[in-house]
Amino acid sequence: MKPVVRPIWLTLLVLATGCSRVAVAFDNTAKDLFDLSLEQLMDLRIDGGAVRDLGLRQLVYLDNNGEFANFEIAASVDLIDKKTIDSRGLNNIVEVVDNMVGILAGESPSEPYSFSMRGFTRDSVKVLYDGISIGSATLNMRPLATYNLQQVEVIKGPVALQHGQGASAGSINFVSKKPDKNGAAYNTATASYGKYDSQSLGAEVHAPWQTGALRLDLYHRDSNGWVDNADFSSTDIHAALQLEMTEHWDITLSYSHLQDDLPAYWGTPLVPHGVAEKPSKAVTTQNNRVIDADLRFNNYNVHDHVIESRANWYRLESQWQIKQNLQNQTTFYYYDATRNWRNAETYRYDPNTEQVDRDRLLVDHERAVWGINSDFLWQQRLFNQLHRFTTSLEYSANQFDRNVGFDAVNFLVDSVALREPQSGTFGAVDVRPDRADQAVLALVLEDWVQVTDAFHLEAGLRQEQVDLDRRSFDFDGSVRSELDDRFDLTSYRLAAGYDFTHQVTAYLQYSLQHDNINTELASPLVEDLSAFEPSDTRQWEAGIKAELNDRRTQLSAAVFDIEKESPLLQNGINSTAQQQSTGVELAVANQFTDQFKLGFNIAYVDARYGNYFDPDYGRDVSGNTPVNVPDTMASVWATYSRFLQLPIELGAGMNYVSDRFADSSNQTTLESYQLFHAFAAYNVDNLRIMLQVHNVTDEIYVPWSDTIYPGQALLGAPRVYDLVVKTRF
Repeated sequence: MKPVVRPIWLTLLVLATGCSRVAVAFDNTAKDLFDLSLEQLMDLRIDGGAVRDLGLRQLVYLDNNGEFANFEIAASVDLIDKKTIDSRGLNNIVEVVDNMVGILAGESPSEPYSFSMRGFTRDSVKVLYDGISIGSATLNMRPLATYNLQQVEVIKGPVALQHGQGASAGSINFVSKKPDKNGAAYNTATASYGKYDSQSLGAEVHAPWQTGALRLDLYHRDSNGWVDNADFSSTDIHAALQLEMTEHWDITLSYSHLQDDLPAYWGTPLVPHGVAEKPSKAVTTQNNRVIDADLRFNNYNVHDHVIESRANWYRLESQWQIKQNLQNQTTFYYYDATRNWRNAETYRYDPNTEQVDRDRLLVDHERAVWGINSDFLWQQRLFNQLHRFTTSLEYSANQFDRNVGFDAVNFLVDSVALREPQSGTFGAVDVRPDRADQAVLALVLEDWVQVTDAFHLEAGLRQEQVDLDRRSFDFDGSVRSELDDRFDLTSYRLAAGYDFTHQVTAYLQYSLQHDNINTELASPLVEDLSAFEPSDTRQWEAGIKAELNDRRTQLSAAVFDIEKESPLLQNGINSTAQQQSTGVELAVANQFTDQFKLGFNIAYVDARYGNYFDPDYGRDVSGNTPVNVPDTMASVWATYSRFLQLPIELGAGMNYVSDRFADSSNQTTLESYQLFHAFAAYNVDNLRIMLQVHNVTDEIYVPWSDTIYPGQALLGAPRVYDLVVKTRF
């Protein structure tokens, strides 16, 4: 058993990241630090990187064929660039999203990672990779490394039209670095070592020439893990080749490979308060069950557990400047993946036997996705008004085969001791198959009109056709359920923006979309597949974006109201499942002096079920708060550069998450928590050395709940530290 690390309470937060000479102002650019030449690096500082710029002048890639900066888009857009990712020591994309405004990330046995945003969770949050959707997030989300990332961007609410089926909460896009024939040649190398024998190695090569460029990124990370028998490793490989075919036509060929073996920790059992040696306040229940901190590092999984995946991306991207005012970008892609689980995932404490009862669960996924996205941008003055008219054509085919295995007679198959569990082996299970094939054909039309110098209008329409063929089988091979149908969906967005000055803009927008059909069909709420109808999600939003004080202060604020309705057939009666949320989000960043920088954000949401019946537990939960939705999230980051007149930056951050309910009946509460992070960086020439500490106070907390596993809670990581060295040559 790993020793329990005793907490050290800190009252002063110091330590952070940074580099060299003069504080950078808020004239933020989308250009990544490590894409600059060596000469440019000598004159540029990244002090304050942990206090992220709001990216108001950065180019947004998500749902933005018009090639607008964040400031020009009439929607709430949240950005984190490579500078902040490195400064905060964020190792994978899940950690990045968890550092954005009003977004909570969590793990659970039923899927590796999920998100909560604007009162909605799981597959109501759409995940994209360079603007490409490979299906529902709960089936496809993996903790990819950040080494190859340029930025992560989020559009809040059911707004994005151009990249696959919609999502009630919003869309997250992970933007990778690209080869650039006009960029500088460089190489980077990174190494890190930290607590629990965590270590990583990374290498990056960018080699441009007159008519092309080559890019190669390699990254490997492994660790013993902070829980017993929960070691993990991941390897990311990215290669891309840009070629100039003609003066106006470039193509880019790229390949990405990911393989990972994730930590097979599925939670800590809840026990009666009288049984706990060290009762924790991380979870409170009405039946007086708690987390025992003495069990924090125990793993109740089997010894021969498996939770691994292998994935490959192949892409061909074409960029063609057809005329001076007309351009096209087309992407062909193919994605394949295999994923395997062999675990004991249910841990249920039995007070009669004083042992933990366990199940066995086998899951195999085979994925194949291919498609084409073709986008046109036409800029033209009509009736003395500037139009940016875009069309997007999308076709994708998604094949998904799954095997699910468990003991069909006795779901719970064995028991282990609470204090010193003997892991045991997986053994044999009964297996049944499922399959789902989906094809999507969509056309998107959008227009951005400059009505006056200060006022513009936006309108977008998405018309799509979804062909779906689902089959679910029983253990004897008979069909449990099936659906072969076509759905025609219409989504739209209307927006207006007004520039009070060149530094202050406001917007108002209304949108309607539909959550992912394939995901909604998997819900037990759908009794009769033939009677299924897609959901409708509507959002009103108003916001403001501003750069003040000679761009030393940035501000972004939004208020929103979202309502989702899901027609369904329950107990032979037609009804509607409803969910609503209303909230406000605010983010501020300020460069007080050349040395001191502070950033703050807060998100508040009032989320509730309308008419809603929980199918998993057979109860009416209308009016309750949805699971895994905090009403308040906030964070603050501060940095101080040139400490003692040396190339050292000190600083820290704090993230706050309020109480959440772990079940739809709102009987179990995941208590609020605060996580403190601290780090220090020293830079000399092209060498960067950084020490970082996460969860400084060693807080015991539970970020996420899975309602299918009510007898356990998956704890967040304890205090960990890393020493990171990065060089460019």
